[in-house]
Amino acid sequence: MGPAGDMTIDIVAMLFEYILEDRNVPEELRDRLARLQIPILKVALIDREFFSRKAHPARRLLNLIAESASLAAADPITAQELVRIIDRLVHRITAEFDQDVGIFGRSVLALQSAMEKLRQEAAVRAKRSARVVDGRAQLERAKELARGLLDSRLRPEGVPESVRNFLLTHWQRLLITLACKDGEDSETLRAAIKTMDQLVWSTLPKSTIEERRKLTRLLPELLTQ
Repeated sequence: MGPAGDMTIDIVAMLFEYILEDRNVPEELRDRLARLQIPILKVALIDREFFSRKAHPARRLLNLIAESASLAAADPITAQELVRIIDRLVHRITAEFDQDVGIFGRSVLALQSAMEKLRQEAAVRAKRSARVVDGRAQLERAKELARGLLDSRLRPEGVPESVRNFLLTHWQRLLITLACKDGEDSETLRAAIKTMDQLVWSTLPKSTIEERRKLTRLLPELLTQ
């Protein structure tokens, strides 16, 4: 090939040495990049624009695969799918490339489209995960709220054991559900708390005529809850 060919081989070798030593590129992607060394050397030998044109499709493909490392690092599912896609592209190039440099341009378009789709899918997963985390945090707050409400209501002596058990099981679940579904400041939750307060009060001893009259008026309403 002469001195020019020898220089081309050296430059391509240094190019790949630089890329493959970049620790920001995952090992799986470095392996795929390494398999492109011979096809890229072929391109450099038959196409003089490889070194002079930054937008050369073979150079763009190398850059795109290297840049995909940041996308792979952001999400393990994306990384796995990205390696599979790049592996398929590299296999096609190594098996089919001879003189048609256009295969690199087609590979660039295919990889760009795949990466955009993977970004969108990763964004959807991130939002879904955020909703799950928010939901768990909301559930914990609701449980803590319900425990606090019940603890303060069941302190007085004289509340029957059956009422305590009812509130600590069925009513506690109701309070948690309403706090999560409708919000901690919702009317439905306040109504459930009011009913709970009335039920607890109705079980405590009554010392005055007015209290007994109030209980008489309250019982029909409680029975409808």
